[in-house]
Amino acid sequence: NTDHTEGTTDGVSGVTTYAVYTTISTDDSEARISAQIAGLLYDDGTGTCVHTLTHSDGTKIELSSKILESPGNKYCGAVSKNLNELKSGMWSVVTNYANSNQKYEGKSDVQSFEIK
Repeated sequence: NTDHTEGTTDGVSGVTTYAVYTTISTDDSEARISAQIAGLLYDDGTGTCVHTLTHSDGTKIELSSKILESPGNKYCGAVSKNLNELKSGMWSVVTNYANSNQKYEGKSDVQSFEIK
């Protein structure tokens, strides 16, 4: 493997899967979501992150961001949602990274937060 990726490449499809780590922080006014794509050293600029917020009643909100260029691991651009736009209750967040040009993908574990 000459491209120095730290992901796991499927020998049949050629798709490389990376670990994605999502972080959620809330304050009095907004929920802020960011994510790191572990081991991804290069994205050609076409990769995107989709952060899917799901309420316990099934309501879904999708927020997209681009990949931030940085030395070492790459990050999804942070996104935020005003708390007054989110109904109270339990929410979960999953981040999906995809770059179809480079055949890269990744999905985070579910992170949960509560809006009072």
